[in-house]
Formats: sequence, C-alpha cells, structure tokens
Amino acid sequence: MGALAEYVEKRWGVPSHSIENPVTPDARAGITQILLNNPDRFEAIVVNYDDKLMRLAPSRDVSAIHGIPLEPEGGFAVITADDDGESVGYEWFIWSELGNDAVIYVLETEAS
Repeated sequence: MGALAEYVEKRWGVPSHSIENPVTPDARAGITQILLNNPDRFEAIVVNYDDKLMRLAPSRDVSAIHGIPLEPEGGFAVITADDDGESVGYEWFIWSELGNDAVIYVLETEAS
C-alpha cells in the first residue's frame, strides 16, 4: 500500500477506491442524474468540460436558477463528507442548457 492510500485509509477509517463517471460522462439537455444514492461515498468531484453553464444539486429540482453553478470550461464542485455531511451520498443531478449533450467528468471515492 502506498503512502497516499495509507493516508486516505487513516483519514476515513476504511480502504477506498475511486470510480470515474459512475453513471454517465454526458449531461443531456435539461436534467441528468450523475450520481446514484451511495452511502459508501466519501467524496465526489464534478467538472464541467463544456462551453455552457451547468448547475448541480442533490435534487431533481435543479434548474437554470437552482443549484450550484458550474461555470463553462472547467467549473467544478467537490462534495465531501467532511464539508457536506451525508448529502455526499445522495443522488446528484446536473442541469444543462438546451442543445447538444454536455461533457462532464465525475469522480467518486467510496469505501472498498
């Protein structure tokens, strides 16, 4: 086990692993689920690689005016158990403007 793996295990108390784009690498126009309910998730990183504004929320009520804004071309959010409590394990959704599917990157870290 490497030093980083040991650090993370000590921090969270259990071994962990990461999964890229666990649900989808694309956000369809409108609302797309990007994370499933997962009580073993410690952290999720969501990056907007597209050229349009997106919004992120742990609710299907995410919209053009509701949710965490993810600015175009690199806007991101880091959701952690340390900062956001149990909501990190909730279902998460992204809203994207109308048009073509938008490219996102999602990395979730969960207990092994």
